[in-house]
Amino acid sequence: MTSEQLAALGRCIAEVVPLGSLRGLVEQHPVVAQFDHLVKTYAGPIEKRALAVVERVLEQYSLQRSLTLLCEGLYELSHGIPASDELRRLLEPGMPDGDRREAMLAKRDNFFLSRNLHSNLAEFEPKVCCIVGSYELGGKQHDTQGTGFLVGPDLLLTAMHVFEPLDREPARVPESFKVFFDHHASAPLSLNGPVPAPVRCVRLAQDWRVTGAQSFEQDGKIDLPDPQQQEAMRKQLDFVLVRLNDEVGLQPVSPSGGRIRSWVRLPDIHLPGKLARDERLVITQHPGGAPQCLDFGRFERVCPSNTRIFYSASTAPGSSGAPCFNQQFELVGMHNAKFQPAGHPVAKSNQAIRFDSIQAFIAPHIKHIELPAPARLWNLDKDRMHCRPVIGRSVLLKWIEDSKHADANPRERYFAMVPEAGQGGKSFSWEVLEHCVKSDHQHLTMLFDKDRNIMPATLEDFVATLTDEFMIPPGEGTPMPARTEDDNDKLRRWASQLVPQWFCAQLEATRAYTEDRRARAQRMVEDNRVMGRATDPDIQALANQTEPDFWTVERWTRAWLVFDDLHILTLSQEIQDFVAAIAQMGNSDNGTFEVLRRLRWVFLGNCPAFLDPALMCVESIGEQTYLDGIEKLKHDIMSAAPYAQAVVIESVIDTIKDMMRLSAGATDSPAKRLALLQNVVSVTLTKKMPIWTNT
Repeated sequence: MTSEQLAALGRCIAEVVPLGSLRGLVEQHPVVAQFDHLVKTYAGPIEKRALAVVERVLEQYSLQRSLTLLCEGLYELSHGIPASDELRRLLEPGMPDGDRREAMLAKRDNFFLSRNLHSNLAEFEPKVCCIVGSYELGGKQHDTQGTGFLVGPDLLLTAMHVFEPLDREPARVPESFKVFFDHHASAPLSLNGPVPAPVRCVRLAQDWRVTGAQSFEQDGKIDLPDPQQQEAMRKQLDFVLVRLNDEVGLQPVSPSGGRIRSWVRLPDIHLPGKLARDERLVITQHPGGAPQCLDFGRFERVCPSNTRIFYSASTAPGSSGAPCFNQQFELVGMHNAKFQPAGHPVAKSNQAIRFDSIQAFIAPHIKHIELPAPARLWNLDKDRMHCRPVIGRSVLLKWIEDSKHADANPRERYFAMVPEAGQGGKSFSWEVLEHCVKSDHQHLTMLFDKDRNIMPATLEDFVATLTDEFMIPPGEGTPMPARTEDDNDKLRRWASQLVPQWFCAQLEATRAYTEDRRARAQRMVEDNRVMGRATDPDIQALANQTEPDFWTVERWTRAWLVFDDLHILTLSQEIQDFVAAIAQMGNSDNGTFEVLRRLRWVFLGNCPAFLDPALMCVESIGEQTYLDGIEKLKHDIMSAAPYAQAVVIESVIDTIKDMMRLSAGATDSPAKRLALLQNVVSVTLTKKMPIWTNT
């Protein structure tokens, strides 16, 4: 990239990418050591902070020749960020070349055409896995890879030929194959190679084969099968329902707690037969044991046997067994071969087993089971081989989950943590909150404290910070009412009435905006023309429409405003008046500003006197909170990682209790004892972690 391109990219990143989202991306790469330090040490005007931080990040990636890594990550991230069309355009010069670039551009087109693609992918990615096998048979070494997907708690569907020819010796299969979930980065996996975090390895059960059908030797090699071949294809459906040795579908995706993995539900059996010519298909796969990737294709036709479907997509070896979804993410097929009839030097398309052909065989083995509730979060460390445990804090964790609901009541919108004298845990509360809401890029979190994001003294500076955090476009709407200096009553009225009314109107007007999809499609067509790239037919059709095509885009859906260190900091009177007024308007029955019901308020260190206590969910924290939390820690760990060795976890908890008893008579302050407790638990669990993380 030229310096001009890099400068334009930096300005665009600062405008559209929340700093929290950028930090989450940067932390995945070993380039910027301390992102928070860049934010904390910035001392200039608040409205220029984001740009200054972004420029430092770009500088460090450039110095380490890792700009392509950042551009690729930002491009993927942009699909979940509103108003990011210009960002993607600026990122394209820094993207990798070749097939990887084409795949990313295809993903861009599909995200544009399908508004629900981002949320659907987040739901289905954990259910798709990589299958790796290695064995010797008949004096020959076989190394194989495939893709599979959960259709039950411990039931995996994939292509039978992934296990052939070892399926003739079924007792050897469990020791010769492994299944890997959550493989999203790093190198392709092997049977006995290292398993990087956060990949979850699961073994096959000894009675692994539940039901299945052999592969058809000529699959993908016959253009027009004769009646005899069609009959063989109806019997040789190349699928196998595999039982795993663990009910991974009923367990959380992360061993630190959170949502349950679940499985892909069987569709209406008539659905695959309703596919229309050129209908879009989505294929999630692990080609060659590589990290999970996404491919898009279009349905072409059905094989004369009515058991195979053909579609355009760039699936590769190792993708066999991958689920094929329609645009609504309903299961319509299972990929099993490239379609390259005899006489064709390259593949004409790809092939999947039509799902209604095999559904009747697998449905009797799939029982209706209710999913358990999400497991309680107990570990905040980003590296799953280390621990930063959440001890106690049940009230906070429940409040965070309740506060995510669109129809949250007042006590689910206001939270205060009040520590006993000398106790810590306030800043840790911010870490817990941020961890719980960071997965959704339309969730905003903003912190005001004494160190990281210093609480402004004046209302003007506070509003400027909020304007920046809420991504309110500069120059839109009416200017902020001017301060009244000559009279205290007028100043209070300015802070408690005029500015809140003005700010809420700005927030209401800018939270969402209307975009013309036709105009955006026209820009994409022009960009493709300049790049010499063909335009997707659906995008071309949209660009050619005679009328605009408007849709509403949300900049954010919910926001958490966190005021930390209130045991030693006092909000200025004008900021107290401002916050109290917004809280009162947000709970008013007249509903003047709907946007206010999307705000969540968190006060750490003290319960603010300027708010009605009846509105607040209050958590009182003392040393006993943490002592009681240790008792519950074993249960939390086992709920999040039921495949752990219970006896080991119990031993760890006993060790922690012994160390706590030894320090019970210490004369240190409660805050120091809490820090010691946290350190003891972290170190002790981390030492035992390799025993129970199922590698």
